[in-house]
Amino acid sequence: MIVSSGSASKGTEDFVPLLVRELGELWVHGVAIRPASPVGFGRIGERLCFVLPGNPVAAWVGFRAFVRPALRILSGRKTSEAFRADRSVRAVLARKLGSTAGRTDFARVRFLEDGRVEPLATGGSSNLTTLTRADGIVVVPHALEGLEEGTEVEVELL
Repeated sequence: MIVSSGSASKGTEDFVPLLVRELGELWVHGVAIRPASPVGFGRIGERLCFVLPGNPVAAWVGFRAFVRPALRILSGRKTSEAFRADRSVRAVLARKLGSTAGRTDFARVRFLEDGRVEPLATGGSSNLTTLTRADGIVVVPHALEGLEEGTEVEVELL
């Protein structure tokens, strides 16, 4: 497996997807998730190739959403288990969690003293401190325009 980080988007200096396409096959480039939308994957020879964004949180989300499940499947796990969180709990949202329909969001959250969770202000995918301050991740499905305060959610623990 080849995993790269950086030069993954569609700008003039984002050459990794072009290189993968030139040396092998680029099956996907760009997915409807946030952060990590410029993720790509394909194959060079017999090796799977994952192209992750350079921003640290986006790279982490891309790894979590695509590379980790692929590694689990290659190591013999069932596909149905490969995408599951290792540790998760149910909690109630203390505030609305905004999103955009048509995109899956991986929102960083932290636990409050009363056991509810609140979304963290992200400041973008280059802000690694939001990931270090987070207790978990809540996935907002692509069909929803967010989750209302009081909604019970599954929190993948970090």
